[in-house]
Amino acid sequence: MADLVRAEARALFHGHRKLEMNASAIAASLSAFLVAAAVYVFGSVPAGIPYGAIFAGLVAAILGMALTLSIIYGYYRFVEAPSNLYLESTRNLVELQQRLETETAKNAKPTLEGKIICLEISSTVILKFTEEKNDCFLTFFVKATNATVPTMVSRWQLDLLWEGIEYPSVRGSVKGYYVNRYYAHARDSETKYETLTEALTEFPNDEEITNTNYKAGWLRFCVGSLPSEALAGDCHLRQEATLRLIAFDSKDDPHLIYEGTTKGLAGCGKIEWLDPATDKQKEETAVTDPFNISFELTGLNYDRYGDGVKSMLPRFKYKTAPGYSPRVEVKANIRIFDDSSMRMHEFPGVWHRSKVRHKKFSSGDSGDLLLGLVRDEGIVACEYNVIKTLNGADLSPNLTELDGKRFYILVVFIMRTDKDIVLPDKRQWFGIVAGPEPRYTGLVKQPPHLL
Repeated sequence: MADLVRAEARALFHGHRKLEMNASAIAASLSAFLVAAAVYVFGSVPAGIPYGAIFAGLVAAILGMALTLSIIYGYYRFVEAPSNLYLESTRNLVELQQRLETETAKNAKPTLEGKIICLEISSTVILKFTEEKNDCFLTFFVKATNATVPTMVSRWQLDLLWEGIEYPSVRGSVKGYYVNRYYAHARDSETKYETLTEALTEFPNDEEITNTNYKAGWLRFCVGSLPSEALAGDCHLRQEATLRLIAFDSKDDPHLIYEGTTKGLAGCGKIEWLDPATDKQKEETAVTDPFNISFELTGLNYDRYGDGVKSMLPRFKYKTAPGYSPRVEVKANIRIFDDSSMRMHEFPGVWHRSKVRHKKFSSGDSGDLLLGLVRDEGIVACEYNVIKTLNGADLSPNLTELDGKRFYILVVFIMRTDKDIVLPDKRQWFGIVAGPEPRYTGLVKQPPHLL
């Protein structure tokens, strides 16, 4: 290290010759003048040429030049050279780290993991070559996490193994399917059970999964030509049947999510397909809409807000019928209920990462609404609020903590077109279960006990 410092100091010394010559010349001249003047004034100088003063000035000049050069070299040797070496080594280290991180990121692979939250099975009997076979339909609610580099799930694969034979599946859409769940709630000092109808939302294959943002959604598969011996009734597989669920990342690399029997997997509830044309609830609440606008719930996402707290971010997609499609401004108002009462009256909601109260949509656009924060002890309501700063305004929602286990949220969308036409309000109910493994779902209808 000392050799490097000396070499750097010599390089600096040789690289600034003009500065050193100018500095030493000034120092020599100034030293010679001051010493010669002092000798001449205060010394006993004989008449004539003051050789003593001249000689003293020359000596002072030489010494001043040598001292100046020594000081300059000392500065290079003990100050600038170590500083330069430190800065250069730091820059090299940072550059090396950046190159290493870039190379690591190029070679890094995502590690998708997940779990099956619940599974529901149904089957239909078919005759094939005079043998009784079954089309088996499996509907999963799954959660996927990722511990390394961000990725997306490009596709899913489900295989069913029975008596050494692998039965592949075909993935279908969950659009139009609903699940009926039974929930307990307290009313009039009694525990009663009500049925809630929840819309199934497809697992979001087009959204990144990171180490702070997991994804959850529904998957539906059909396994064809399954022998009747593999089924235990219409809604169960026999213990010997094995499921293998695989997720493929954005590079089409496989990740095993689950392999095992159905033993220990929770049921989801009764899953049905409802024809929107005959949905009485929609007929009863339908309002004339000149543009046939829909504001469809397409995703139920989470993002980490803090330790033990997650933000709920349902995604909505704005659609219109073929023809003229107006741009709209949408505001969201929120009400919060529990099993027996209203916990918060209507308040303005927050669009995710938006500083303004409304969000603008064109047909096909999607937006995430900050439904609230969920934690072990309950939820936190997020009311729209901005504060003035030196840079303008910043979003600063008012937070209200609500303790409890189960909640229901009504979101009312207030829409106005770019032509100032006020459109009929759209409504969406959500059911929320707080806790270490929180869950929220979109409901098709208002919970019966809140009617």
